Amino acid sequence: MKTTVMLVAGLLSVLGSSAFAQTNAVDQVKSDNSAIRHDTREIKLDQRDIHHDNRAIASEQRDIVHDRNVAALEKRDARHDQRVEDKLIAKGDLADAQKLDKARRHELNEAKIAARDAHHDRNVIAIERKDRAHDKAALADERAERRAEVAQRDRDAAHIR
Repeated sequence: MKTTVMLVAGLLSVLGSSAFAQTNAVDQVKSDNSAIRHDTREIKLDQRDIHHDNRAIASEQRDIVHDRNVAALEKRDARHDQRVEDKLIAKGDLADAQKLDKARRHELNEAKIAARDAHHDRNVIAIERKDRAHDKAALADERAERRAEVAQRDRDAAHIR
């Protein structure tokens, strides 16, 4: 009887230590799961920021196209005014021609300013695209790290049995 009690006590001791060891591994897997969930949340936030950047860049590009069209229309109007001015000069109406010349020069100056602003906006968008590309690369790296963590967690969990 004494031997049986000792064997049962030894068996319970072994089972207790293996259960304790499994508890640590289970805790480690739970910790890994928590870290992976946190990483997943951060990745989703980064994706949302990138999508927001995409929308902002698209909106700015539409604005630039609109500004370019407006500048082209202003240049077209200035060329039309130049032709009208030339006709007035040919007729000898210098006062009206001078008024048109002043208005045309003002329109051309505004068109140049609009073109310069559009060029500046294109440069800003190029910088934003570059930043977005870096963000996408960082996001891809984070995803790869998360996949590696998940794979390691799965391997560790497989060894618990």
